[in-house]
Amino acid sequence: VQIFRAQYNKAQLDEERGQVLLGKKSFAAGLLRLIQDCSMPVVAPEGGRIHIVRVLVNPGRDWQEAINAAGPDTGKDWAVRKVGDQYPPQAGEHEVREIILVNFGKTIPDAQYAIDWAARYGLPPEGPRGIFAIGEHKPELHRELGVDVMAVISTIPCSFEGGRHLPSVWWSFAERRARLPWCDYEFGGDSWFVFFRE
Repeated sequence: VQIFRAQYNKAQLDEERGQVLLGKKSFAAGLLRLIQDCSMPVVAPEGGRIHIVRVLVNPGRDWQEAINAAGPDTGKDWAVRKVGDQYPPQAGEHEVREIILVNFGKTIPDAQYAIDWAARYGLPPEGPRGIFAIGEHKPELHRELGVDVMAVISTIPCSFEGGRHLPSVWWSFAERRARLPWCDYEFGGDSWFVFFRE
């Protein structure tokens, strides 16, 4: 009730608007759906896996510096290095974030498939600096997950050479690289999409 009251006040509803809102059946139904979605425990998709990590994320970190820390084997002229202007540094303190990685255990048609899965649980997409933090602070993540090759992928797209792309970090045995795969292509079973819990 206190949370509801605080949001009611933030919306600056006067008594008349508040009564209109409370009288709408669609508001009650929408509120019920929101409560159900936000209270649902995150469950791995059928045949897939979930893995939760906690890493220190710096929202204001320089783009090239973040790439170098996450993917030391990234080429100097790779596409991922050319899109930093689309992900400007954000103000804010460094914070330890709980980040949820989901793997579908199969090939999925595109990134929207992962976004739709996360929406059921009210999970926002993690940005590139979050996935770069995973690469930096979890260099052995692939071994932790029992695989030789894997990628963590942000579902926040950017534009590059006429297409939509997604920042990612790839582990391949002893190497780590930041990359920029196409947003609307299929993603195989080595792909882990990254969201966070607010």
